Amino acid sequence: MKSPIPDRELTLAAAIELLCIEQHLSKSANTPDCLRSNQSRLWRLLKGLNWPSCPRGSGVQLGSTRLMVLPLDSRDWQWTAFLHSLQRDLKQHSFPDQLSGALTGAMGEMVDNVWEHSETCVPGLAAYEVTHRRLDFGVADLGIGILRSIRRNPNYRYLNSSMEALQKAVLRGVSRLRDQNRGYGFSRLLQAVAELWGFTRLRSSEAVLVFDRRTEKRRRLQRYLPPLPGVQIAVSCGLDAIAD
Repeated sequence: MKSPIPDRELTLAAAIELLCIEQHLSKSANTPDCLRSNQSRLWRLLKGLNWPSCPRGSGVQLGSTRLMVLPLDSRDWQWTAFLHSLQRDLKQHSFPDQLSGALTGAMGEMVDNVWEHSETCVPGLAAYEVTHRRLDFGVADLGIGILRSIRRNPNYRYLNSSMEALQKAVLRGVSRLRDQNRGYGFSRLLQAVAELWGFTRLRSSEAVLVFDRRTEKRRRLQRYLPPLPGVQIAVSCGLDAIAD
């Protein structure tokens, strides 16, 4: 049964998560081609990429929107070029040099998580969209998720839910490896966007953690959704408050 998406523009975060849901549901013989949207520009762009079936390193671009199926590791020149493009696009859209570097580094670290922690042969996905003084980016994988990853560390085997694991993973230095200072990088991501207007959304399995900075009243929210494999990260941030 098809469930049409309303004919309106999807955000980058929604389009990426929707694609992950579609890939997850497509494994069921009872739900082929379960989602569709003919009008959304981002949805058409993502579908045209044909993730995850296309070759690693494949990418598409439309203006300042770039999508990439991740290569095997960070040493690939295509990934380096992707990050250079992001930093250049941020500067061209009025982001200060230091902040452009911090945001680019934060996205790079989120992608490092895919290579280091997802434990799947299915390639991850990275995307960004830059407009004047505003950045949206997303990173997604369909791997083992935060809970199974962080429980590799004996210090965290007591964790029983994806929400507990996600809340632990946002702390600085928390890692799946014992006595390793380098964690999942979520604290660096949150620091990079701390003074910007927008939100950071982290999802793993049924757990969703949102750091909402769209108003003067900053909020940390948690919610539960149907389980989804892997980790999905969405950031929408800018130099100016979002008009109502």
